[in-house]
Parts: sequence; C-alpha cells; structure tokens
Amino acid sequence: MDILFLTGIKHSGKSNVGRSAVDLLKSSFEIDFTDADDLVQALLPSQTGTLREFYARCGKTAFMDLEFQAVERFTSNCSDTWHVLATGGGVCDNEPVVQLMKTAGKIIYLAVDEHVLFRRIMRGGIPPFLSSENPEQSFHTLFVERNARYRQVADFMVSLSDCRSIQENAEITTFGESHGDALGVVIDGLESGFPIDMDHLSRQMQRRRPGGNPLGTKRQEPDAIEIVSGIFQGKTTGTPIAILIRNTNQRSGDYDDISRLYRPGHADHTWQQKFGIRDWRGGGRSSGRETAARLAAGAIAMQVLSQKGIHIQAYTIQIGTVVAEARDYSLIGTNRVSAPDAAAAVRMEELIEKVREDNDSVGGIIECRITGLPAGLGEPVFDKVEALLGHAILSIGATKGIEFGDGFSVASRLGSENNDQMDSNGFLSNHAGGMNGGITNGDTLLFRTAVKPTASIGKPQKTVDIGGDERTIVVEGRHDPCICVRVIPVVEAMAAITLLSLWYEQYGR
Repeated sequence: MDILFLTGIKHSGKSNVGRSAVDLLKSSFEIDFTDADDLVQALLPSQTGTLREFYARCGKTAFMDLEFQAVERFTSNCSDTWHVLATGGGVCDNEPVVQLMKTAGKIIYLAVDEHVLFRRIMRGGIPPFLSSENPEQSFHTLFVERNARYRQVADFMVSLSDCRSIQENAEITTFGESHGDALGVVIDGLESGFPIDMDHLSRQMQRRRPGGNPLGTKRQEPDAIEIVSGIFQGKTTGTPIAILIRNTNQRSGDYDDISRLYRPGHADHTWQQKFGIRDWRGGGRSSGRETAARLAAGAIAMQVLSQKGIHIQAYTIQIGTVVAEARDYSLIGTNRVSAPDAAAAVRMEELIEKVREDNDSVGGIIECRITGLPAGLGEPVFDKVEALLGHAILSIGATKGIEFGDGFSVASRLGSENNDQMDSNGFLSNHAGGMNGGITNGDTLLFRTAVKPTASIGKPQKTVDIGGDERTIVVEGRHDPCICVRVIPVVEAMAAITLLSLWYEQYGR
C-alpha cells in the first residue's frame, strides 16, 4: 500500500491537482483519488449540515477529532494499491493526523503564493477561521505559520505559483491570415485529463466555415482541425494545446486590382497607418477568417463548461429591419439564420437573398443566453463579468456594440420598474441579465451584440489609393451578404473562453 497525502493551505488546489494526476496515471497504474473532506462529511450526522457549519458551531477541536477519525479509517481500509488523498487545509495543525500520514505514506506540500490563496478564499465570503476585524492580517499570520509547518512535515514540496499548467486563467493566442497557409490557436491554462469530443469540435467548426451555409460566402473551406500538441489519447495534458486550420480555397488573385486601394469599411487604411504594411489579400489578419481559430478554442472551452453544467446558446434576433419577436429556442437549428422565430426566419432569409442580388450586404443582432452559471463569477471593480465579456465579444471584427440584460432600454425606466426583486425562490425578473455589481447572480446571463453589414460589397464606392488619390472601387470576390449567422458560433466561443477563465479564477482547475 502506498498513499500520497496532498497537503497545503486552503484553496491551494489539492483536490484539482489530485484528480488530474490520478486521471493521467490510472491508465498505467492502479491508483485512486479520495478527498478527505468527503471522508469527514460522511462521519457527520445528516442533520449536522456542511463541514463549514460544523466548524463554525462546534469549533476547531471537534473538527480535528473528526478529521483524525476519518483519516485513520481511510488508512486502515486501504487496499494494496496506490492512493492519493487530498487533505484539509489545516491538517498540519492536527499532530495525530500528521503522525498517521508519516506512517502510512508520503506527504506532498503544494505551495501557492499567499496573495493568490487569500483572493481565492475571500471569493466565497469570509470563512469562520478568518472571522476578525482584519481578515487579511489574520490570513497572513495563518499563512506564515502553516507554510513553515508544512515545509517541516512534508517529504516533498511542489511550488504551484509559477507552474504554467495551473495558472489562474485560460488564455488563447491566435495566428495566421485569411490567404496564408493556415490559421491557428494556442490554448493555455486548460485543466488536464479532460476528454475532448472531436466530433463535437468538428460540428462547431462546420457552423462558421466558409461554404457551410447557402446564405453565406461561396468560398469553400473544410476547416479541418489538426491537433499539434496538448492532447494525448483524447485527453488534455495540461500543457498548451496547439491547433492548425489549413487554408485550401483562397483566391488571392481576386484582390490584385485593388491591392493599392483602401476598401471602405475595412481595416486597410488603419492597419497601413499603424504598421506601415498590410496584407491586402482578403485583409490578412484583420479578416473575419481569423475567427475560425477562436472558434476552435471556444468549442473546447464550451465542452469543459458543459461538464460543469454551464450551457451557452446564441442566435439571430434581427437581420436588417426584420426582428424576431418570438423566443422558441427549439427552432434555432431548424432554419438557415438560426432564429428562434419561424416566421421572422423566413423574412430574414428573403432579405439576405435580396441584398445579395443587389450586390449589397446587411447587418443584424445576435442574442446570447448562458444558463447554469453559479453566483460569484467576476470581480467587483475593473474585471466585472460584463466588462470582460464586452472585451471578448467586441474583439470580434464585425461586432459594433453590446448590451446586457435589458440594456439601453433601462435608461427610460424608474428604479422601481428596473430592480430585479427577489423572493425565497430567487429573482422575480431578470432586467440585469444575470449580473449584479460585476458578479454573476446565478440567473440566466443574457446579452446582445450588433453585427455590422459585411464591408465587401459589389457596388461602386468612393475611396483613395495608398498615394491619396481619389478612386472608385468595386470589391469583387466571394463575400457574405450577411455575416451575422456565421458570427453566432464565434460569439458563443468568446463567451465560453471568458467564462471558463473566470471559473478557474474562482474555483481553480
């Protein structure tokens, strides 16, 4: 029998690290994972409540006695296989348990920066063991004492403060151009041991790929995913995930005649002014094609969130002047514009076909609803959840505005009309869109984003060339008459990446 006891101050990630390590090793070793909190909770009478409530009511000594009973029973009943036990944050103060661990196996101390730990702990409110006039000072004193004690009793110490695989945030970096060889994305900070559904990932890519919808561009791209790193035997390894998406159907010759002209509505002029050079083949990096890489990352983030009970769904509620009044979410996948209103969907499709015939384009509005979010994600000042979502959504090239909940319409209301009142069952309305004070409140998170008309159109327009001379331009090529529908999965993807990052900040990996 070999037991690895994971120790560390509260919120150091013992449970997450333990589970992830066991998931990676169990294919090669007979090994299992147990959380000591579950063992202690099992010893409590059903009417006692949570461990936190028991500690607050009965005190530290009673809790430590119960902790010893739980660990003693665990070590006595262990089979002749490997075991990983994640212990409680204060186990170093429980000398009988420390001696028990030293006898039964090896003690590993997971060391985390003091300020990171305090921030994690306080997100759940002030715990009983920090109840004082100055919780931060109380935690500092506790940290100094326990850090020294854990270093003393541990057989091994692992510093997590600078470890890439357990960083606080999930991050993405995209690369590539519209008419280059490939696009790609690197996803950093995902949890390890998560099984990736490649079929789901491919289906998500199909939703925005060029040629995937008859209402969109005539360019045909398979948008097949190539996993370069970070996934082994179908599971994330905790290291950066690199994904490539090859370009196979670019026609750069379509842009030869306008290579020296600034296309109205595009980033040609601003990129030239900023960088002194630009890729005129379809806009290069400023093209909407870049969002294919974002979608690949977001589709993985959506899988992780789905396992946590969080679901994201975006859909079209307006194309031009045609507005979807109904909200029948079962209809979203049944029409080509992903609208929750069957009658409006027909008119939207007709409008898109009409502007295509007129060599023009049209914009729209996407609504996104997110269910299953817990209360408590987001920060109260600069990193409010709506600020981070706004940053993410407005970084999509075609988006021009965003509103949360009832948005700008609240400006004409009275406070008595706009406040989301509560009863014992929860909120009586959702004007705020699932957030208060920059933090999710547990209700459905709702936002809308405006998508501009596609800038590339076949009508003559006035512009200038790179020398400043006035010219007339007609943009030939294969362009979407309405980009709104293909932006929908990208909106979901950016929301997923943002919310998964917030989840990791709140609960760890």
